[in-house]
Amino acid sequence: IDELYIRNPIKAKLIKDRLYTKKINYRAQLIARTEMSMAVNKAQIANIKSQISDGSLPKDMEKRWSTVGDDRVSAKCQENENDGWIPIDDEFESGDKQPPRFPGCRCGIQFRKARKK
Repeated sequence: IDELYIRNPIKAKLIKDRLYTKKINYRAQLIARTEMSMAVNKAQIANIKSQISDGSLPKDMEKRWSTVGDDRVSAKCQENENDGWIPIDDEFESGDKQPPRFPGCRCGIQFRKARKK
């Protein structure tokens, strides 16, 4: 863009503005998806805890971190999934209580009644 700017500053500015706008839009969507995922996962846990409190669900509910299982899964997310089923109030290996761990994290969470060991 710098070389283009010397030859055609107006065209260079248009290109730069478009790239900046795309970057801003991408970042805004990334943040929105992450915040939505965080809200949904926190709401699921709150709902389950509420149902435990009122007796609708048993006290021994568990949760499990769930990755999408591809080569883009981060090491920490994989470690969290490797934890398997843990009590609903416990933290996963990374110290997180639920996904997402970071902006753009594609992980989810699952719940079940604890099984007898």
